Amino acid sequence: MAVSFGGFWAHGVTQNSEANMNQCLIGWGTAAEIGALNAATYAGCALFATDTQQAYYSNGSAWVAMAPGLNVTETINGVKTFGSIPELPASNPTTDNQAARKAYVDTMGSFFVASDTLLASIDAAKGTNNTSYELGRSITGGSGTLRIKFDLRGNTDTTGYGRIYRKRNEASAAIGTERTVAGTEYTTYSEDIAGWIQGDTIEVWIKTSNASQIAIRNVRVYGTVGPVVWVTT
Repeated sequence: MAVSFGGFWAHGVTQNSEANMNQCLIGWGTAAEIGALNAATYAGCALFATDTQQAYYSNGSAWVAMAPGLNVTETINGVKTFGSIPELPASNPTTDNQAARKAYVDTMGSFFVASDTLLASIDAAKGTNNTSYELGRSITGGSGTLRIKFDLRGNTDTTGYGRIYRKRNEASAAIGTERTVAGTEYTTYSEDIAGWIQGDTIEVWIKTSNASQIAIRNVRVYGTVGPVVWVTT
């Protein structure tokens, strides 16, 4: 097996012919250094000289880059064992199968389990006289299973409706049980809902059965405590 270690893309790499590969089995140096050589053996190599160093081996008909190469896209198969923890670029993953840095994982927070530990709340009342569902309150936070509570009241001549929604990727969808209450006294509803992921927004939507105003208050989220920053709107 002939091996070429070069600070250039060898003539054979570009041409993919055995005859051209034999012109430059060994080469080393920068583009300027290769270009300064006058020997006929290296004349073809100078045409493809760069300052990028890369090792190749001949498989008999073409040059193949030896892994791991510098600035080379390649697929590595088999189990690789690292003697120390590898460092990743200072950027966040954007697809499901990309590796995540420790800083990213710490920022995204822990997986929550429903409990009676208060994580975030908006206690101020908010009313509506809309007969179609509208957004009442929203809280953005952690992942896992969360316990969500809110107080709902109707009015003397109307029924109040309330329901938990999940907003993900700018789309809101009803996921909680629809709650109804008549009269002016507040009733507290509680529901444990699984499947939250970091970045989801917990929303409580409300409506009234007619033009009389109804209201919610004490929208609260409970779960095990984790390193998460909760944002209320």
